[in-house]
Amino acid sequence: MEIYLIRHGQTDWNARGIMQGQTDIPLNAAGRSQAEALAESLKALPIKALYSSPLTRALETAQILGKVLRLTPFLLSSMKETHMGRWEGKTWAQIKDSDSRAYEAWQADPFRIPHPEGESYAQVAARAKEALLSLEKGKTPAAVVTHGDVMLALQTLSGETFTHDTVHGIMAGMERLGLSNSCVWKFSLNEGKLQFDGPLFIDNGFTR
Repeated sequence: MEIYLIRHGQTDWNARGIMQGQTDIPLNAAGRSQAEALAESLKALPIKALYSSPLTRALETAQILGKVLRLTPFLLSSMKETHMGRWEGKTWAQIKDSDSRAYEAWQADPFRIPHPEGESYAQVAARAKEALLSLEKGKTPAAVVTHGDVMLALQTLSGETFTHDTVHGIMAGMERLGLSNSCVWKFSLNEGKLQFDGPLFIDNGFTR
């Protein structure tokens, strides 16, 4: 079964390099334009079902895609972004400055150690995979609008090496990992086994 994971369009917090986590921030004008451009490109893919994280930035993206693809997005609560605890609303620079001890402890194993008062990426990967497994029964190629860290966690769960960039700022760091806003990553799910097939380089002016 083919699954296309899509990162939501840009928000003002994305543009400012601020950790969003589960804080509910809407798309900005650039994010809506990204979703509109991506929607046209997605018509070339065999997408038959559309799902979304319940957070506004993801659902708005999915609704824009759905209008073009003629699909109604269904919510998948377990595909929402990582709960980043007390780090939500801050930049990496602010976190390193104001919470250096917790940051250094987390850096020792960022996949398994939870964000302070929040989740670990391992926990996110586990809940997100369960959500995807629930879709496998239909064996219908699906698109799921979700979040950068969810995609990164699932990539790691599928056997890839976990990589996280806290050096270049939140937005630049995600782009260096191939996780720009509105990017598309293809996964395959076969009898419960998740495989990362790689990013799709769709020429929509935003995904790269």
